[in-house]
Amino acid sequence: MTKQQLLQSELRPGEALLWSEEPDALAFLTGERGFMLFFGVAWLSIVGLMSMSEEKSSPDWFFSLFGLIIVAGPLWELAKSFFTLYGITDSRLLIVRRYPWAHEVESFIDRDIRFLRKTRRKFGRSSVVFTSVSYEGSRGRVHHRDIGFFGIDDVDLVEALIEKHFRYRELGTLSAASDFNTSR
Repeated sequence: MTKQQLLQSELRPGEALLWSEEPDALAFLTGERGFMLFFGVAWLSIVGLMSMSEEKSSPDWFFSLFGLIIVAGPLWELAKSFFTLYGITDSRLLIVRRYPWAHEVESFIDRDIRFLRKTRRKFGRSSVVFTSVSYEGSRGRVHHRDIGFFGIDDVDLVEALIEKHFRYRELGTLSAASDFNTSR
């Protein structure tokens, strides 16, 4: 089953698919991930050059393993892009991932869409982010992960479809004065 067939099979009765697109893989290697990939490759190159020297004062495998761990994260993100398909229906936003061993479908409805942030980049690596999740890391630091459609061609069309078919609440805006308890 292809990603497109999987997306079609996830549609509910009467639900219409308005848009779908596979992401550009390079969009997953921007910012921090791109830096980590560059750093990891540079690290592995230096370790490789050091291992060719005649003087060996440290275990090369340890430094090589460290470099491989650094490179693994960005490469996994790049690999995930090849398995991903985005879709917009008249009632949901869908992120479908079809791996060789399983498939995964993330579905977002009105209440899940908290904001729209459109980023237009050169070379077709634009994105529309519609929600974000926060989680606490192992050292107590709070991390944020954006959720949206990354590496898409026509961000204006995607933004227009979301605005037309979904009601979302902008973070930081108030829907009514009754949101506050004004009694004293």
